[in-house]
Order: sequence, then C-alpha cells, then structure tokens
Amino acid sequence: MMGWLSIGFELSAQEIHTPVIISNGGYDENGTISLDWTFGEVFADYENINSISLMQGFYHASCFELEFSLEAMNVSCFEQTDGLIMVNSKNLSRLQYHLLELDSIQFGTQALFTKLPAGEYTVRIADIDSCTVTEQKMIIDEPDEMVVNVIQDEYVIRSGDVVEIEASGADSYRWTSIADTNNVTLGIESILNIAPSKTVTYQVTGTVGECMATARTTVKIVEFMNLKPRLILSPNNDGVNDVWIIDNIDLFPDAEIVIVNRWQQEVFRRKNYQNNWDGRFKGQALPEGTYYYVITLSGTKNVLTGDVNLLR
Repeated sequence: MMGWLSIGFELSAQEIHTPVIISNGGYDENGTISLDWTFGEVFADYENINSISLMQGFYHASCFELEFSLEAMNVSCFEQTDGLIMVNSKNLSRLQYHLLELDSIQFGTQALFTKLPAGEYTVRIADIDSCTVTEQKMIIDEPDEMVVNVIQDEYVIRSGDVVEIEASGADSYRWTSIADTNNVTLGIESILNIAPSKTVTYQVTGTVGECMATARTTVKIVEFMNLKPRLILSPNNDGVNDVWIIDNIDLFPDAEIVIVNRWQQEVFRRKNYQNNWDGRFKGQALPEGTYYYVITLSGTKNVLTGDVNLLR
C-alpha cells in the first residue's frame, strides 16, 4: 500500500514516530515534510538548524517467532491455592505475559503466576512489540478431598471407664481435646484410649502427605450411670430376683426402659419404672433366654444398654 503523509511542525529538535516506512520526500520553507510511505515507523531529525539539513528514514518493528514452554504445578491439597504456572524462554526479557481465567486477567511482570486454585487457565504470551501473540491453555488439578472419620460421633461411658476411640482415613494422627487451650497431644495413633472424668469433645487431625483433615467425637459421662440393673430375673416366687431390679432407678423417674428379645422384638416398655417387671409380655410368661435393655434419660441422647438373663 502506497500513499502520502504530510506532517507539519515547527523546526526544533524532535523525533517523530509514525507507523510508516520512508521511501522519499522533502521539506519546504513553510516547515512541511512530504513523504511517500509504506508500513513501518517514521523518524525525522536534523543536523543543523541554521542549514536546515534534514535526515529521514524508518524504524521497522522486529517481530520474531516466540519460543517458550509452560509448566504447571498442581495444588497440594483439596481447595488449596498454591498452584502455579511458569513461563520458560530464552527470551524472557522480550516477552510479556497475561493469565486469563474466566473474566479475570492477571498481567505478568514476571514469568511466574502463583497462588492459583485448581482450574483451567489461558496463558497469553506476546513479544514486547505486541506483533506476535499466542495463547495456550493450562490446567491445574487438585487431589480428592481428604476425609478423616471417627468410628462413632458420640460415646457414652461411666465416669472412670476407659473408652477406645478409633479414627481412619489418614496416614498419621494427632488427638487433642478442644477444651485444652494448650493444645496438648493426647495420642498419635489411629486409636485413642482415654478415661475422662467429665464430658469432653476430642479432635483428631489426620495427615496424608501435606494434606490435613479433622474430625471430632464427644465422650459423654452419663450422670445416671449410678443405675445398676440386675443381671438375673428368675420369677419363681422364691423371693430372690422375682422381679427385675434396677438399683437407684427411683432417682430418675423420667428414664424410659425398653426391653427386647434376641429378635429385637419389644417385650416391655415403661417410664417411671417401679422395679416390678416379672418377665411377662401381655400377661403371658416369656420363655427363658437373654433379653436386652435400653435405658434412656428423657430429653437427652444418654443411654445405658445391657442384657438380663430370664431364668425359670
């Protein structure tokens, strides 16, 4: 493409940059330069203001083929933001970088983008003259979410009894009490054996590589553990164990008693138990065998379970 460009200016020391290439032209006494041009970048200068000697020529933008490679580092753990993308090139000083993710754009002043979450990114690379531009997609992955499990969410024991709490899902473990502000380690195995004197919530922190996850469980000391159900019921009218006795049940009138047979069929249910069950169901004597009880204090999840042997 050919054409003419007229540029008027007062004669003074200056450099003119315009996207043309100079082929020929001239200067008149009115201070006008006339030039033929093609694509490039024009400049004009003079040697001596008195003799009005003008030099003219062109600059040509130096585009070159971009040579680079990209590296991505995945995030270390689920939902972490420590991924990175790195630009490698022998011509880093001649490159500029942009990182595009959804609607956001990060301009790279260095050939490294850090603190990235998992996702798909587009890296835009251009030379400093912006005449060569290329884009490349990069994916940063993340591992599956790590989950630590405690076998039970809640344990109910008598004061002074030892409870065994078991966790799974990690390579290493650390047990603490959330009530302990000093964060003292209580155990480092998957199983914690402990005998709390009061209701306590424990936290286990599991680790796999650099990743961690936590889980909690509560050990409840049940206040009505002073209850002592008898193990034998022998309703033979000999005056011994003719009815099923729960020592101290009178202190807990709201406690509910449920008894089932070995097939989990309910044979007895009562609140405000009066120590008077004689092994009957709907007026009929139950057969000998082992029966199972659940004692629940009204309004709580605290339960006491066990078995009683019915003998005839």
